[in-house]
Amino acid sequence: MINYSVASTKILQFLVLFLCIIPWIYCLDNMMNVLTRGFSNYRNNYNAKESILSAANVNVNMFGKLFARPVKGEIYAGILIVNQVDTPKGIRNVMYVTTTSNNVYAFDADDPDDNEPIWQINLGPNAPISDNQFGNLCTEGTGAFTDFLWEVGIISTPVIDELSQTMFVVAMNKDSSHPFVYKHRLHALDIRTGEAKRAPVIIEGSLAGTGVGNINNRVEFQSAIQLQRTSLTLHQQTIIIAFAAFCDSGPYHGWVFGYDANTFQQKFIWNTSPNQQYGGIWQSGVGAAVDDSGYIYLKTGDGSFDPNEGSFGNTLVKLRIDETSNSLAVVDYFAPKYNQGGDYWDMKADFGSGGCIIPWPGSKILLCGSKHGEFFVVDQDNLGKLNMTADNVIQSWEGAQGWEMGPQVFWSDQDFSYIWTEFDRMKQFKFYRNGNRGLFDTTPYALSSMNAKSGGMIALSSSDNSLENGIVWATHAIENQGTPKPGMLRVFSAKNIATEIYNSNQNEPRDELGYYAKFNQPVPVNGRVYVATFAADSNVNCFATVYGHLKPRIVNMFPNEATLQLNGRSSVSLTVRATGFKGLTYQWYMNNEPMQGQTNQVLEVVNLRSNSNFFCRVTNQYGSTDSKIVAILKQPDIAPQQSNPIPEKSTLIIPSKSSNGTSSITWKSTLLFTLLLFILQLLL
Repeated sequence: MINYSVASTKILQFLVLFLCIIPWIYCLDNMMNVLTRGFSNYRNNYNAKESILSAANVNVNMFGKLFARPVKGEIYAGILIVNQVDTPKGIRNVMYVTTTSNNVYAFDADDPDDNEPIWQINLGPNAPISDNQFGNLCTEGTGAFTDFLWEVGIISTPVIDELSQTMFVVAMNKDSSHPFVYKHRLHALDIRTGEAKRAPVIIEGSLAGTGVGNINNRVEFQSAIQLQRTSLTLHQQTIIIAFAAFCDSGPYHGWVFGYDANTFQQKFIWNTSPNQQYGGIWQSGVGAAVDDSGYIYLKTGDGSFDPNEGSFGNTLVKLRIDETSNSLAVVDYFAPKYNQGGDYWDMKADFGSGGCIIPWPGSKILLCGSKHGEFFVVDQDNLGKLNMTADNVIQSWEGAQGWEMGPQVFWSDQDFSYIWTEFDRMKQFKFYRNGNRGLFDTTPYALSSMNAKSGGMIALSSSDNSLENGIVWATHAIENQGTPKPGMLRVFSAKNIATEIYNSNQNEPRDELGYYAKFNQPVPVNGRVYVATFAADSNVNCFATVYGHLKPRIVNMFPNEATLQLNGRSSVSLTVRATGFKGLTYQWYMNNEPMQGQTNQVLEVVNLRSNSNFFCRVTNQYGSTDSKIVAILKQPDIAPQQSNPIPEKSTLIIPSKSSNGTSSITWKSTLLFTLLLFILQLLL
């Protein structure tokens, strides 16, 4: 039987708790994790939840470089972000960086003065370019392999499974010098500590075929020939790993492997040309796109084309995982009309130079480009196959002067697409929807004022449907500067990219980017922009560089409650986490008076004599920001029937993960959890 007097007291307690938790729920709901390249398996490179940075508050006076973290090795892989991770340093928002030296780093994503990694591990010896044992056929065996300057290790962007707190990453290792032996390995790392969750698995296998390099009608995967640049994809608890070749050299093929994310059991192998040759999958590092029905889309590069022989060079393929037979099957394909069949080879027409994107959830189209400078709107339900006269697609047009070597971006709230190809200006196109499909106006809506020889690596962020708030973020190499090339971060109004609102050379001593990172786009999320850079030589560190608002900003407080009750305890800890330009200082206040000597991120409240209010003021050369006020009550205003002490680190993290790889903490799930706790307490 329910005691209604007790119940009414508990109802009042719940209402107080609920009113306190609402602002915190809103804050968490707007924190975004970046678990894969392009923000989701749609690969549309659009963060629709950026509530802090807007076109109105990004300028050289308010925004700039906050800090940079040195790493060993070049950063080809995209930077990933996970919030509220329980690390050896405590609860942190974490930035994950991987390099060609096979190093994996976890850094605090916010604190400009926390220079040391939370953790760092190495995944074994990398493959030095000086070996001249892989990729050297690019220049007929001379060893002048220049795609990578010093070494090959981790090249592709890892993928993170938030629910299991696991990062999946592929590293290339040199196992032996006598003879030379190279292997690719798939690793599973705990994102909290960096520890291996299971033993790594060697990526290997063979298929029946008479194609180039076969031995006794078996085509075997060879790590010394195959390059793993395409970002990893997590789909149906399967890790999808695609391969091209080092500089298109050697008797190579395109390969796709699938491994069970929980056991590392190999589920399938697929080869793009088992009875012929070539057809590598590289996509400038972009991962496979996955639609709402679970179909997988990948583009191949130059190579043999004969679907009857299972060869799909210069082709967009639609694939399906068959869980019954543990295989990967081709469902449909599209080959541009310039694909003449046979062993078509034209470096300028490489259809696989960039990945396709799915522009919005529920759409039935793919947006694809190519080195040819041609853009395509492809119907997901009928890709179009090969028509030598006219491409059987929804729309195609010559939209660029240069090669597509980077990501397309689609702003689904405003129906704009952005692309920045080599030797060209960035272009903005207007899209007109017709149900879940539509057409582009092929005349550019707007152009950037500058041309970039390297093209631009771009991403987009916005906080709402407002046309005024969207931002296009871009990095590109500065022309005529040699290799590696110095780079710039540029920021444009997504409303009209003719308007540049910031660039890193406006205050070069403070904001200089450093050397441009090839195929690596900026990552705008949670009020900061994460950018990778290269280095001038192998003896100098590369950097993961973080831009954001210069004035301090409070990231979070622990505990999260606005009111704490001591309930007989003698002490409680308060912790503030902040970001901003380096050199942050902290001053705690009690009842609006500064507390002498309390100038750290953590405040220990000991032997409190009366109810008091506390907050922290964080300061740097650009200003000050106050944290929220926390009221600590020596005695509760309403004595509960049974006391439940508040833990000193109080967090409530409920991940909600969509079917397409995006992740956030939703207010609905948090509210439901709070209600369930209340009902349980009421019934006890």
